[in-house]
Amino acid sequence: MTVRPTDEGLVVKYSWTEMDRIHRRVARKMLEQRYVPDVILGIMRCGQVPAIHLSYILGVRKVASILVKTTPSDAPLTEERIEPEVTIHVPAD
Repeated sequence: MTVRPTDEGLVVKYSWTEMDRIHRRVARKMLEQRYVPDVILGIMRCGQVPAIHLSYILGVRKVASILVKTTPSDAPLTEERIEPEVTIHVPAD
């Protein structure tokens, strides 16, 4: 189980309105550069919501995920590091 940091100043908080504005800004920049990906890659846990939201905004149906583990546990603010473990999940077409 993940435990929140005791120092609330270390927790970044955004409202849904702020998240929507950020995602739409990213999507607009991508479209301005005429870049529309075949797949959106979300970083597991906190990165899945932005990835899925971007997929809806851009009309990209395929969303994949990547999990990168660099600590031995989910304990917040853990300083101990391990060799990175990477797991990638890409759904079939």
